[in-house]
Amino acid sequence: MSPESEIELIRTRWRRHLATQALDSIEREDFSQGGLATRAAATTVRLLLLPSDPDSGSLDLDEELWEWLQEQKTMPLGNGNIHLGDKAVPTAHAAAIIRDDGENPAWKSYTTVHRNRVVEIGLGDRGAWTSTTTNGSKSVFSLIPAVAYTWAMLELARGLPAEPVSNGPYLLAVALRNTKGALLGHRGEGWGNARSPIDGLGGCQEKHLLWHIELDQLPNSPSASQAVAFQVGDRIENAWGCRQRIYLDNAGVHKGAFDVNRLNR
Repeated sequence: MSPESEIELIRTRWRRHLATQALDSIEREDFSQGGLATRAAATTVRLLLLPSDPDSGSLDLDEELWEWLQEQKTMPLGNGNIHLGDKAVPTAHAAAIIRDDGENPAWKSYTTVHRNRVVEIGLGDRGAWTSTTTNGSKSVFSLIPAVAYTWAMLELARGLPAEPVSNGPYLLAVALRNTKGALLGHRGEGWGNARSPIDGLGGCQEKHLLWHIELDQLPNSPSASQAVAFQVGDRIENAWGCRQRIYLDNAGVHKGAFDVNRLNR
């Protein structure tokens, strides 16, 4: 098989899997609400990393993997730590770390490793929130969490205990649901109040946002994972008509860098 035929075969697999997850087209009424997203209380930002053969069920969800996943509940990232979840939950096709409120069965956010080696993160309430002012309510999407959790997902994929069947190519799917008219917030120091909508930026013009980003292989270092996450940040802020990399600090001791600790501000 020629290299061109092989990549087209891989893309066919990706498209088939993305369709089952409602991540193949923004024209779907159920866009981004397939698969484990049906268990989430809210679908805001959803991230999937697909290996070259997502039809494979080759990963054993054994005790070694569960122990490793438990250790990832809070993982080091850059200059800080990122909290992925509180509770480990098995499902039919994946091992999940979730956040919930202890009473409502819906997940507030989730991080999962699937039997077919797909790694997935649903940001839920970390991906967007509602800002209420005298002028009414607006949805506000969170920029820094989108970048940070993309970085974390790539690091999870790099750290899986089991050896990958192959190291490439991979497809990174990034989906933001219901962005039409929504504002953008949660950015680096020096760009204003992190949690407020960004001054001067209007609402997003797109109904939903979806990108399929092909990677020749998994990033081979934390800095390489960060570089891919920055590409995602660029695309998101571009969708709001911005290109200043406002997920990076513009003042203070981390000026010009990504401050993971701003996740909690």
